[in-house]
Amino acid sequence: MPSSMKQEHQPNIQAEDTIAGGATMYPVFCIASIPLNILDEFIEESYKGLLDMDVGDPGVSPCILTTTDLDSITHGSRKPMRAFESPFFGKSDDEIRAWMREHEHPNFAQLTFTILDEHTIKNKTCRVGYTGGDDRMLITDFYAHLYIRVPIEMVTLSWDEEEYVGTGKVFNRKYIENGLKEV
Repeated sequence: MPSSMKQEHQPNIQAEDTIAGGATMYPVFCIASIPLNILDEFIEESYKGLLDMDVGDPGVSPCILTTTDLDSITHGSRKPMRAFESPFFGKSDDEIRAWMREHEHPNFAQLTFTILDEHTIKNKTCRVGYTGGDDRMLITDFYAHLYIRVPIEMVTLSWDEEEYVGTGKVFNRKYIENGLKEV
């Protein structure tokens, strides 16, 4: 796969996915064994949601962590994903949150993280967490996880203001598209 991903219906927009190119990695933790085809779908939908934000290339890439050595990561996750053993298998939300706080890195988002778990396989959802002291989680579909994470990282949206946090409802593509129609 090329070093950048293209969105199907907007062929002129590319998302930079390399650290050398200035992209910020948005960490994604697999705490369950996720089939590779679902990880590939997650990557594809993540970029679709990101590029549909219509802000050009925000310099953001989802990064499914296959190692704890953040210095060894040079680019975001790409299709096709290769088999790996997650170093975070079986970890709790609080353990992931603590790991994030203990392993801040200049090339990685620091306020938010995404968890892929058994619900990812069943429902094609993921959970977004926050490192700022609030242990509630936000459930999203694959398309929406970066759509909500980027504004929180950029401090243009407050975690406390997001109405779906901690409710168990799924923040998804349909919600985003309906919201855009109202604007």
